[in-house]
Amino acid sequence: MLKTVFMVWKDEFSVKSPRLDAQHKRLFELINDLYEAMQQKVGQEQLQGVLRMLEQYSITHFKDEERTLEEFDCPGLPQQREAHLFFKRKLMEFQHQLQKELLFPRDVLVFLKEWLIDHILFMDLKFAPLIEEHDRSERQLGRDEESVGTGDDRI
Repeated sequence: MLKTVFMVWKDEFSVKSPRLDAQHKRLFELINDLYEAMQQKVGQEQLQGVLRMLEQYSITHFKDEERTLEEFDCPGLPQQREAHLFFKRKLMEFQHQLQKELLFPRDVLVFLKEWLIDHILFMDLKFAPLIEEHDRSERQLGRDEESVGTGDDRI
């Protein structure tokens, strides 16, 4: 059976970091899993499980992303942290609403999709040039180190 897709990754979302792009793609997958669960009208317990996985993975991703931004001394780090905190709080709110059966699945999905895409496009992509420059420097450094070791070192 084909899996229904709610969110589709596009190359325009790439922040030029294979690691962070893979994490963003995983967030898309988890939101798609939530969508699929809602489409199949699974029980509350299963929905909570998918929301918990999304919450746990987003925490891991946000820590990694913030660590990367610290490494690059990114000026937008405080705003990133605020946005990440907002998202985590919203996921906890959804968990609470789901327990009380006050959750409207369509509203959750729309929020998750809009927030993640907007966050990537308007916040994360701002640091893509820093990552590209860093990667270019690392590759150049690697080539320089290789060329140093190619001479005849015999005495």
